[in-house]
Amino acid sequence: MEYSANRMCFGCGPENPVGLHMVFEWEGDRLVGRFTPQFQHQSFRGVTHGGILSAMADEVMGKYLWLKGLKAVTAEMQMRFKKPVPVGQTLTIIGEKVEEKGRLFEMRAIVALPGGETAVEATGKFIKVGVVDE
Repeated sequence: MEYSANRMCFGCGPENPVGLHMVFEWEGDRLVGRFTPQFQHQSFRGVTHGGILSAMADEVMGKYLWLKGLKAVTAEMQMRFKKPVPVGQTLTIIGEKVEEKGRLFEMRAIVALPGGETAVEATGKFIKVGVVDE
């Protein structure tokens, strides 16, 4: 199933040769994706780079709003790195809406290790800039 209007999106664009190619599906009112970081996504040997983890969190929160028909941009994002994330293991990335105030959406993302343990928590504020016109 194709979700991306921007086929070159770094997080989900299927035609971006250096992108993450993330795919998401709804589980209730949460958006869930899976991703397996590879050696090119590491910082220290065998550990996924925090910037890649941040991009995954940002992507699931923004994609949540996009799939709800809203164009929104990240205004603020806070990350909490709780555990090192090894490369080569499939992660679960979860996004959900926390609150909506006019054009402001407060979002939450979790990156979980294969056993379900939370490795990364993120919160974000997104500003609505339009509606998806596809």
